[in-house]
Amino acid sequence: MPTLKRVALKAGVTSGKVAVGLSSYPEGTMPYATGETPEVGDYVKNKYEQPGTVTKVQVVHGEDRIRVMWDDGGIELPFASATEFTLISRQLLPGNLEPT
Repeated sequence: MPTLKRVALKAGVTSGKVAVGLSSYPEGTMPYATGETPEVGDYVKNKYEQPGTVTKVQVVHGEDRIRVMWDDGGIELPFASATEFTLISRQLLPGNLEPT
């Protein structure tokens, strides 16, 4: 049986024109602000451009929540919504065959 996927509509405005695209992600997950599904080992940044590495992913009520270890040695965050982060890069790990 095929896996059901949600489809999200993304829109952005550049030079006065609206760009619209479709992206899909596995059912029961809430992606990063940029649309990718969170995975342990992802390199992300928050709205303050602070970079860090995802150490844990947890799904709570259909929303992905992640823990991040900051590059500057700051305290690891308690679980936060993945939508508050942007994916910078992704490591090639078992089960993750496409690096970004």
